[in-house]
Amino acid sequence: MTELESAPVKLFRDPVHDMIELRLHSGPMEESPPWAWGDTLLLALIDTPPLQRLRRIRQLGPAAKVYPSAEHSRFSHALGTMHLATRMIAEVAQGHPGVISPLLGLQIRVAALIHDLGHGPYSHVFEHVSPTPIAHELRGIALLEHDSPVRRAIHHFCEKHHLDHARFTHELALILGSGEATGLLGLARQFISSQLDADRMDYLQRDAHFTGVRYGRFDAAWLMRSLRLKQTASGPLLCVEIAKGPAALESYIAARDDMYRQVYDHKAVRAFEALLIHIIRTLLALLDAHQPLPSGTPMELVRYLQQERQAEAQEPALFQALDDAVLDYAIGYWSRLTLTQQDTPLLWELRRKSGMFQHRLAPYKRLLWHMDPEQRLWEEGDEGVQDQDGATDVILDADAAQALQHFLHSHGDHPLEIVEPESGRQWNVPLSLLVHVDSLHRAPYAHMQYAVGSRGSIPVLEGNGRLRWAEQASERINFLGHCRRKQARVFVDRRALAGVMALIHQHFQHPLLKLWER
Repeated sequence: MTELESAPVKLFRDPVHDMIELRLHSGPMEESPPWAWGDTLLLALIDTPPLQRLRRIRQLGPAAKVYPSAEHSRFSHALGTMHLATRMIAEVAQGHPGVISPLLGLQIRVAALIHDLGHGPYSHVFEHVSPTPIAHELRGIALLEHDSPVRRAIHHFCEKHHLDHARFTHELALILGSGEATGLLGLARQFISSQLDADRMDYLQRDAHFTGVRYGRFDAAWLMRSLRLKQTASGPLLCVEIAKGPAALESYIAARDDMYRQVYDHKAVRAFEALLIHIIRTLLALLDAHQPLPSGTPMELVRYLQQERQAEAQEPALFQALDDAVLDYAIGYWSRLTLTQQDTPLLWELRRKSGMFQHRLAPYKRLLWHMDPEQRLWEEGDEGVQDQDGATDVILDADAAQALQHFLHSHGDHPLEIVEPESGRQWNVPLSLLVHVDSLHRAPYAHMQYAVGSRGSIPVLEGNGRLRWAEQASERINFLGHCRRKQARVFVDRRALAGVMALIHQHFQHPLLKLWER
C-alpha cells in the first residue's frame, strides 16, 4: 500500500456524487498523481469563512419559492465542482501522463472549489442592482488579490511546500478568468469555465436532484471516461472522444436546454427574482432621497449599500458579510414595519414588496403583445403565454426588447399614482420600482457565438483521431446550438398596469411591438 493510499481521509457525503474524499496529509509532490496532491490546502480553504459563507447562499436563489426542495447551497455545489474537476484530471492524466503536473492539478481543483465565492445573497440578484455591476467571478478573484482568509490559507500552504505564493495566486486568477490564459493555464481554464466543465456538469445534476425534475440528468460517467487531450498549435485542448458515438455529449447539451427551459427560466422563478431586484432598488431609492433605512435593517446591508451609492472602491469584506440569512432577516423585518400616514411612499413600498416576497405572493402581471408572423417576431413552439386571440407575453426580437428596455429605463423616475388595494391609500412611485424587463440571452450550446462570454465550441475526437467541433459531428448538437433564446418578458406591478400601458401607448413606438389590450 502506498503512502497516498494509506493516508487518513476526510469524507463528505453528497446526494449527487455519493462520497467526496480528501486526504488529511499531503505526501511529496513529485511522488503524487496530479489529481491527488495538495488536499490539505483544499481542506484549509473549506474551513475559511468565505467558503463557509456559501452554506448560507442558495444555489438557485428564489427558485425555492417555486420548487420547494431547491434549498441546496452554493457550498455543496463548490464541493461537487471540486470533486468533478478531480475526476476529470484523473481521466485526462491517466490517458496523457506528464501533461498535467501535480501543481497544476491542485490549481485546477482550488479554482473549482472557490469559483463561486463572489456570489451575493440569492446568487445573481446583486449583479443586477449595482450601479457599477461586477460579475461574481471578479468578486471571487478579488479575494486572491486582497488580504483575505483565502489568500492567507494559500500563502501558508505555499510557504510550507516552498512554492512561489505570488505566482500560484496569479496563475489561479488566470484560471478563474482574470486575463488571457494560454498554454497549460488555458487548458486548466477549460476544466473550470468552458462549455464542458466541472461547474456545469455538477450544477445540472445537483439542480435536477434538488428541484425534483429529471431534465438535468445525463450520462456523466461515460462523458468523463471519454475525455481526452489533443495537442494543437495554441496548446492542449480538452476533447471528448466520440468513436462510439456522441450520445453522452448530446445528452449533456440536451440536459442544459431542458433545465434552462423548465427550471432556470421558469417565469415564476424570474418573477420572484424581479421582486428581489425591486426590493433592493427601493432601498437604494431611499438612500438617494437621503431618507434613513428602517432602524432594524442589518448593518451589514446598510454599509454595503452605502458603499455602492457612494461609488467607493469595492471592499470585499463588506460584500462577504452578506448572505441569504442577512437578506431573509431584513425582508422579514421590513414586511412587519409599523408605518403611519406620515411615512414616505418608499417605506410603504418597501413594506409591501417585502411582504409579498415573504409570503410568496405574486405582485406582477406580464405585458401581452400582438403576434406578427409576417415579421417573424414570434416563433412557433415558444413556451410563453399565448391565447386564442393571438397574444403572447414573450418578446423574441432582441432589438425590440432592448428598445423597450431603454425607453422604460429613461423614464425610470417617471411617477405613477398607485392605489393600495388594502387601504385605498394613494401615493406616487417611480416607474423603475414598478416595472422590470427580464431579458434572457441563453443557448444550450454556444457555437453560434451567442452566449455571453462566447465560450468556444466543444472539440471532439473521432475514431481516426481527427479533431472536429461537436456541432460538426452531431446534427442534434448543431440544432441545439441554433436554439438561441433571446427573449424578454415585462413584469409590471398589478397596481401600475394601466398607467404603464398608457405610458407605452403615448410615448413608445416600435414596428415590431404592439400592446395587446386585455
